[in-house]
Amino acid sequence: MKKDNFSIANCICCNLSVDPAKSFVFYLNEEPLYFCDSHSKPFQMGIQVGQLEINHKLLSYISNLPENFTKNDLKKSILQLAPMSKMQSITENAESLEPFDFKYHTPKELYDELSKTVIGQDYAKKSVSVAMINHLKLIFNEEIENTQADKHHVLLLGKSGSGKTLIAKSVANFFELPFVMGDATNYSPAGYQGADADSVIYDLLLDTEMDFDLAERGIVFIDEIDKISSSFKNSTQNSFSGAIQSSFLKLIEGKTIKVPGQLFGEMPGNTFNISTNRMLFFFGGAFNGLADIVAKKMGLKDRIVGFKKIDETKNQEIDEALKSYEIFSLASREQIADSLIEYGMLSEFVGRIPTIVPLKPLDKDDLLKVLTHSKASPLRKQKELFALSGYDLEFTDDYLEDLVSRSYKSATGTRALDSYVKQSLSVASFNFLNLHDHSAIKGRLTLNKDCLVNPDAYRMENLQSFVSFATSAVA
Repeated sequence: MKKDNFSIANCICCNLSVDPAKSFVFYLNEEPLYFCDSHSKPFQMGIQVGQLEINHKLLSYISNLPENFTKNDLKKSILQLAPMSKMQSITENAESLEPFDFKYHTPKELYDELSKTVIGQDYAKKSVSVAMINHLKLIFNEEIENTQADKHHVLLLGKSGSGKTLIAKSVANFFELPFVMGDATNYSPAGYQGADADSVIYDLLLDTEMDFDLAERGIVFIDEIDKISSSFKNSTQNSFSGAIQSSFLKLIEGKTIKVPGQLFGEMPGNTFNISTNRMLFFFGGAFNGLADIVAKKMGLKDRIVGFKKIDETKNQEIDEALKSYEIFSLASREQIADSLIEYGMLSEFVGRIPTIVPLKPLDKDDLLKVLTHSKASPLRKQKELFALSGYDLEFTDDYLEDLVSRSYKSATGTRALDSYVKQSLSVASFNFLNLHDHSAIKGRLTLNKDCLVNPDAYRMENLQSFVSFATSAVA
């Protein structure tokens, strides 16, 4: 391939400075993308034996990339071709790595930090905090062998938008541990077409850039686990739902996975081992109808547990979720576990998850606190985004009130908040967001409740208006 007359360039994978005249280069829409010696190794053999400058390995990956692929798509594919020798050296030196220095040493400390991001869900946060601290004590214990009974995996029972993913991801972020997530319905048993459960571990390796020691301490979140239970009789996966559950069961019990070296640039036949023994697994699912089974085992008639008179302003779906939450809260772990098995989950799978936690659907007060107090607030994110473009973003009280009301009625919790906020800012985003870095605010955008229906209804004030207002105020 042709070389460009640049004096400086960077590797697309690791950003290392390279010599454009000597480094390997690939062209994406006529833009040169360079690779350092380490990340070009998978192609060197092809070049040396007289093949084309881009050998069959890269061509194979490029052919599987989506149409109109981006630099990130290419980078992810190239990282999968990183030499196994790099991973080998990392793993061989793993024993010499210094222990992780964690900031949070008690469940209470972790709970307090988690509460800054996750609003409500006190019972869930406390349970997860205890499980996480116990898990960390376990994985940093030198005598980790033969500790299968002491695993601390977590199952979160809750509807969409209740915070399942946020809890798992926040815990990983606090401890700076790698985190990957997947949808249970996207996996197939070994031997069937499609990705098997082991592939989620490959994602951990990619996330850590093939740092095996770090990946083996990672956190995996699998959502929609209820969709692979045998209760979904109309599901296309029903015929082998038990096999899929068995695949996840092997992972959470502690499995040594043989990583095909060919995936990472080695010759066919070479493999490398990674263990799931130190990984923490979170599972999540709505489990619609599970509360009815639990209530029956508790001897409750018509699921009545002493609720107050139903609030007519409540969404019926939310009211049902609240009833389910109260039933789960009153039930013993044994009753919930037995109900999960009756629901269609394998008894061995349920038995390997000691922490089963119900999540409460968020009420209006919770949703408002998400907007005003949470680190994960969609308003906070948008404010930061617009500030980078030089604009101060403000939301009126009636905007907040209407946003909460609409999100509550939609019965999808925090997902509805994020969706409505983005929609109300769609026109302003198009008009004002840019890639330039601004050190000073040059304008203010104000959104009221009309913007939730008509995104054009925002009010724009430029910097001159601020200056005039400040001058008159002083006078």
